[in-house]
Amino acid sequence: MTQKSSLSVVVPWSNRESLRDTLAGNQGWLTSDDVELIIVNCGGDALRLRSIVDDFQRVPMKLIELPDHKFNKSLALNIGIHASSGHTMFVLDADVILQSDPSTELMPLVDNDTFLTIARVRESQVDEPWWKLPDDQVAGENNFIQAMTETHSMEFRWSDGTVTRINAYRADICDESRAGPGLIMAKREHLLRIEGYNSELQLWGWEDNDVEVRLRRVLSLKHEDFGRALHLTHGNELRNLNGLDHRQSDFENLVRVCKRYSQGNFRGTYSADVAAWWPRAKHLGVCVPRSRGWA
Repeated sequence: MTQKSSLSVVVPWSNRESLRDTLAGNQGWLTSDDVELIIVNCGGDALRLRSIVDDFQRVPMKLIELPDHKFNKSLALNIGIHASSGHTMFVLDADVILQSDPSTELMPLVDNDTFLTIARVRESQVDEPWWKLPDDQVAGENNFIQAMTETHSMEFRWSDGTVTRINAYRADICDESRAGPGLIMAKREHLLRIEGYNSELQLWGWEDNDVEVRLRRVLSLKHEDFGRALHLTHGNELRNLNGLDHRQSDFENLVRVCKRYSQGNFRGTYSADVAAWWPRAKHLGVCVPRSRGWA
């Protein structure tokens, strides 16, 4: 009988070598007995994935492969949710190192009324801030910038007179951090009640904002913004853009979800994805901690 974990962590993957650094950087908390790691290979090389995870035998994990499918983050996440056993889910990208402790800092904020996203994500490679004073100058006591935040808010006014507001983007220009709406922690039951993610959003962008809108609209959940993480810097060539500009890809996915909202459809595609793909999914094994074998 599989032991039930408190926290299930799902990582969607497709040929990102950065997963090696991500596992190394998160290894401390991933080895907890209360944490279950699920890596869903959607469009990536299975042998390449195995070569990465073989170096982390102390981290218990499930490996699932969706054969003959190009990368679709939402599909991978829905399959990962289905494979999970934890009562709380956390979505971790293959290029992110969490700098807040999930058990002591993040999970206490997630309950029957609340979900959470990571508040501050910084790049691993940053340029010298343009606003920083030269070394030979000293700021006056009340004359320096502490924070400078840029926020893009969106407000959805529904036909029943209610309103749903989200921050689609937020960045602190001074410390070069941004909000991480895709790094979401929520109750598994809440994600299931909104039918998970929407795999119709095949390219990059808005799949995370869509989940936030639906959690707030359908379940009236509160949103907490807390915690820190490091993003392993890379260019747009690694994103699933299919030749589009990342802004164009993001906008096209926004249009798709708004069409669904206008039809009164606030569901993801979880059930359809599981029905179509779970029977075909390859379960590549469960890593047994502190061993060199696979169960």
